[in-house]
Amino acid sequence: MRAMAELGSEPQKAAGVSRVMNRESTRLGPTRAEVIDVGLRYTPEHGYAAA
Repeated sequence: MRAMAELGSEPQKAAGVSRVMNRESTRLGPTRAEVIDVGLRYTPEHGYAAA
């Protein structure tokens, strides 16, 4: 959530978020899925997440 906030209010690509966090995007997949499942983010299109 913090990394997405740093990148701005537009939908963010998973690769951009992982770059801010200095991690591989494949390692963030489960966390991303959990955040989407609880409704804190949604996926407006493939590869992106938004608030």
